Amino acid sequence: ICILLTMLALMYELSRMFDTAENERQRYKDLHQASQYLARVADMTADAVLAVIDGGRIEVWNKGAVKLFGYTKEEAAHLNVRQALSIDTGAKGLNTWVAEAASARAADVIARRKDKSEFTAGVTFSTITGDNGEVLGVSIVVRDIDERKRIERELIESRKLISSALHAADVGLFVLDRDGEIVEFNARMQDLTGMTRASLHGEDLQSVAEKLLEEPAGFVTAVRERVLMRGKHVELRNLKLRRPDGSVRVCNGAIAPVMDESGNVIAAAGVAVDTTDREALQSRLIEAQKMDSVGRLAGGIAHDFNNILTGVLGYATL
Repeated sequence: ICILLTMLALMYELSRMFDTAENERQRYKDLHQASQYLARVADMTADAVLAVIDGGRIEVWNKGAVKLFGYTKEEAAHLNVRQALSIDTGAKGLNTWVAEAASARAADVIARRKDKSEFTAGVTFSTITGDNGEVLGVSIVVRDIDERKRIERELIESRKLISSALHAADVGLFVLDRDGEIVEFNARMQDLTGMTRASLHGEDLQSVAEKLLEEPAGFVTAVRERVLMRGKHVELRNLKLRRPDGSVRVCNGAIAPVMDESGNVIAAAGVAVDTTDREALQSRLIEAQKMDSVGRLAGGIAHDFNNILTGVLGYATL
């Protein structure tokens, strides 16, 4: 009986071990299939995808990385990630440096190819964790952003050039966005209105018009309905601006819509010319012309009257 019970217990233990081994085999098979699937997904990604351990040794190197850096998977296995990416983690390990970020950590770094050429790379770092939460390594996604950086530099230079031209202009220039917010206000416009760029922070077309104009409603309606909504031009004549110091300036101007490639209004650009001095000169000229006319009239009357008096005096002499 004891031998029989021992045999039964042994058979049960063997059966349990066999089931456990089968489950482990199936688990490893599933994990292998999942890893193969993830590897294929990574290889299908256009960006370079890497996985490294804390020391920087590269464990995963997809086809995008091969194309971007020029190293094969076999060559990458003998590389440290810092040989390809100039990552500055200070005195911290890569895992700790990445884990300190609330989510994925992004940075622009200098990357080096196999041929020693360098380019600007946009890199995203994410922590790889195990089932129990322990940090296994770091996932890195790398993208070549040299072209984007070049375009950004060109845009910045273009914006600086346009801004310099706006502020160097001898006429007041301003730009409104689609919602009526002031996005550009050149130096000549600041001189004309007496308002600084800092004082316009948070101001829109309505609030600025109420501060500067005696009748702001008509001006605001014309800009919003004709320019921003219908894409029409608006011309302004003898517009009086009340400056913060109490003085009044007279100007002429125009506001035109700014269109995108589809013909939609995206902004409004305005120009204003200070005509205060010219209006004053014109007023004085008109007064001078009036006085000249009166002088000519008086001279003509005196001349005619003198002709009459000449005849009278002649007859009186005779």
